[in-house]
Amino acid sequence: MKTAGYNNVNITNFTRSWSDGLAFNALIHKHRPDLIDYDKLQKSNAMHNLNNAFNTAERNLGLAKLLDPEDVNVEYPDEKSIITYVVTYYHYFSQMKDQQVKGKRIGKMVQSAIDNENMIQDYETMASDLLKWIEQTIVILNDRTFANSLQGVQQQLLAFNTYRTVEKPPKFMEKGNLEVLLFTLQSKMRANNQKPYTPKEGKLVSDINKAWERLERSEHEREIALREELMRQEKLEQLARRFDRKAAMRETWLSENQRLVSQMPVTSSEGSRVNLEDNFGFDLPAVEAATKKHEAIETDINAYEERVQAVMHVAEELETENYHDIERINARKDNILRLWAYLLELLKARRGRLEASLSLQRIFQEMLYIMDWMDEMKVRLTSEDYGKHLMGVEDLLQKHQLMEADIAVQADRVKAVNDSAAPFARQDDDEYKPADPQIVGERMSHLEASYQELVALAAERRGRLEESRKLWQFFWDMAEEEGWIKEKAAVLASPEIGHDVTSVNLLVNKHKALEREMQARREYIDGVIGSGEELIEQQHFGAGKIRTRINEVNTQWDELEQLAEIRKKRLHNAVDLYQFFADADDVENWILDTQRLVGSEDVGRDEASVQSLIKKQQAVAEELNNYQTNISQLHDQAKSLGEEERDSPDVENRLATVDQRYKELLEMAKLRKLRLEDALALHKLFTEADGVEAWIDEKEQMLNTMEFGNDIEELEVVRHRFEGLEQEMNAQASRVAVVNQLGRQLLQNQHPNSNEIMARQNQLNSRWAALRELVDAKKEDLNSAMGIQNFHIECNETI
Repeated sequence: MKTAGYNNVNITNFTRSWSDGLAFNALIHKHRPDLIDYDKLQKSNAMHNLNNAFNTAERNLGLAKLLDPEDVNVEYPDEKSIITYVVTYYHYFSQMKDQQVKGKRIGKMVQSAIDNENMIQDYETMASDLLKWIEQTIVILNDRTFANSLQGVQQQLLAFNTYRTVEKPPKFMEKGNLEVLLFTLQSKMRANNQKPYTPKEGKLVSDINKAWERLERSEHEREIALREELMRQEKLEQLARRFDRKAAMRETWLSENQRLVSQMPVTSSEGSRVNLEDNFGFDLPAVEAATKKHEAIETDINAYEERVQAVMHVAEELETENYHDIERINARKDNILRLWAYLLELLKARRGRLEASLSLQRIFQEMLYIMDWMDEMKVRLTSEDYGKHLMGVEDLLQKHQLMEADIAVQADRVKAVNDSAAPFARQDDDEYKPADPQIVGERMSHLEASYQELVALAAERRGRLEESRKLWQFFWDMAEEEGWIKEKAAVLASPEIGHDVTSVNLLVNKHKALEREMQARREYIDGVIGSGEELIEQQHFGAGKIRTRINEVNTQWDELEQLAEIRKKRLHNAVDLYQFFADADDVENWILDTQRLVGSEDVGRDEASVQSLIKKQQAVAEELNNYQTNISQLHDQAKSLGEEERDSPDVENRLATVDQRYKELLEMAKLRKLRLEDALALHKLFTEADGVEAWIDEKEQMLNTMEFGNDIEELEVVRHRFEGLEQEMNAQASRVAVVNQLGRQLLQNQHPNSNEIMARQNQLNSRWAALRELVDAKKEDLNSAMGIQNFHIECNETI
C-alpha cells in the first residue's frame, strides 16, 4: 500500500476511507513530497484536505478535478466516481518512472496516441449503439397497446420482467464501461499534455445519462401501466364471473315466476281452488282476495327489478371497460331483459282482467247499496205524519228537503253507476267481459226504475207538507203579532217620562220610532190577515178559528193606538218642562260664570293691565244689561207650560232663585267697577310719582355737579339754564299737584293701600321741597358770582 504509515489513513474501501481527504494527500505526498506538507493536515478539516489534494493534483500534476469536495465529504460517497479519480492518480504516478528514459517516453507517447484514437473510436461506436438501443426501447416501453385479456396482459408483464432481468443489465454495464473508458481516455491525454477528448454533442456522458433516465422513467411508467391493466383485467374477469352467476339466478327466477303468473290458482266463493285462468270469483270479497294475492306477487316482482337492473349495470360496466367477451355478456343480458319484459306483460294482462272483474263487482255492490237506501227512503216518504204545529211542519219540511237533496245526489250516483256498468253490458265487442252482459243490463234497468219511483213519492209528500205549513204558519203569525202588540202596549203604558231634556227627547225619538214601527207592522198584520181571509175563502177546515183570531187581533190593535196617542201627549209636556229647567240651568250657570268674573280679586299689576280689566268690566256690564231679555224669556217660557207644570212649586221657586241671583250679580258688577277705578287712580299716582322722582334725581345730579367759573359768559349760560330749569319746575309742580290730588281722593275713599299712598305722597313732597331749596341755593350762588364778575368788569372799565 502506497499510503501505509501515514497517520489517520486506512484504506479499506473506495467510499468512506476517502471522505476526509487525507488518503488523497498521502498518495500525492508519497510520490511528490515537495508538493504537500502532510504533517500540517488535520482529520477534522475534511473540506480543506479535499480542496488541497484536488487543487494540487490539478495544478502540479495536470489531473482533471473530476470530483467536488462536497460530493466526497458525505457519509457514503459515490464509489464509482472515487475509483475513476484514483485510477487517474495511478496512471499518472505509474508513468513517472518511465519519464526517466526519453526514448521509452517517446515510444509510449506514440503508442498512447494510437491507443487513444482506438479508444475514441470504441467510445463513439459504443455510445451510438447504446443510445440507439435506448431510444428503440423507450418507443417499445411507451406503447400502451395492451392485450384485451388477462392472459395476454400477464404475458406482456412476463416479457417486461424478462427485459428488466435479461436485456437491461448488460446495457447498464455497457453504460458504466463507457464512462470508465471516457475517464481513462481523458486522463491519459492529460497525462501526455494533450487536450482531453470531448465527445460530440449528443454522445456526452450527460446525454447518455439523460437518455438512460428517460429509459428508466419509461420503464417505470410501463410497469405501472401494465400492473394497472392487469388489475383492470382481473377486475373484469371477476365482474364477468359475477355477471354469469347473477344472470343464471335471474334467468331461473324469471322463468319460475312466468310459470307462476301464467298458472296462478284462485279460490271460488264456495272455497274450492280452481286453476282455470281468469276465474277470479263470483262476488266482491273473492275478487278482492284474488286481487290482494296478485298485488303481493306483483310487489315481489316489482321489487325484483332492482336485482335485474343490477345485472344490467354489471353488463354495462363490462361493455364500458371493453371486456373481451362482451358479445356473450350482451347476449345473456338481452335474454334476461326479454324474460323480464315478458313477465311484466303477463302481469299487466292479468292485472287488467282482475281490475275489470273488481270494477264490475264493485258496481254490483254499489247497486245493492243504492237499492237498500231507496227502499229505506220509500218507507219514510209514505209516512202519514204531516206535523202537529208549525215547528213540527218546518222540521218535517227540512228533513224532507234533506231527503230531496239526498235523492238529487243519488241521481248522479245512479247515473255514475249505470255509466260505469254500460261497457260491461255491451255485447257487440270482443273485449273481456267478467259477467254476462244481459245480467248487467237487467240490473241497470231495475235501478233506474226504482229511482224514478222514489222521485215521484218525494214530490207527492212535499205537496202535502206545504198545505200543512200554510195553516200552521197563519196561527204562528197571528200569535206572533198578538205578542208584539202586548209587548208594545206594556211599553206605551210605562210611567217613565225621563229626568232631563236629553232623556225625554230620547224617549220622544223612541216613541216616534215606535209609531213608524207600528205603521210598518200594520202592513204586515194586514198581510197575515189577508192570508187568513184566503184560507177562509178556500173553506179551510179551521175557518172558524181563523175568523176569531182575526177579530181578536184587530181589537188589540185599536187599544194599542189609543195608548200611543196618550203616551205622545205626556212626552211632549215633559219636553217643555225639562226644557224650562234646562234653560234655567243655563241662566244660572251663566250667572255663576259671570259672578266668578266680577268677583275676581285681580285689579291689575300696572296702569295698562288695569285699563284692560276696566274694558273687560265694561263689556261684562253691557252683557249684564242685555241678559235681562233672557230672564224675561224664561218667565214667558214658564207661562207657556201646561197648567199642572206651570203651578208646580219647582217652577215658581226656580224663577225666584234666578231673579235673586241676577240682582246680586248686578251689585257685584257695580262694586267691581269702583275697585278697578281706585286701582287705576293708585297706579296713576305711582306712575306720576315715579316720573317726578326720576326728574328730581336727574336735576339733583345736575345741580350737585354744577360749578361757577370766573367767565361772565359761562355764568350767562348757567343763568339761562336756570331759567329753563324754573320753567321745567313749574311744569313738574303741576304733576306733583296731580299726585297729591289723587292721593287725597284715594284716602277719602279709604283705599286698602292708604298707608302706602300716604308714604309715597310724603316722600314725593319732601324731595320736591328739597329740590326747591337746592335750586334756590344754587341760584343765590349764581347771582353772587355774577355780581362779583360784573363788579370786576365795571372796575376794569373805570380804570
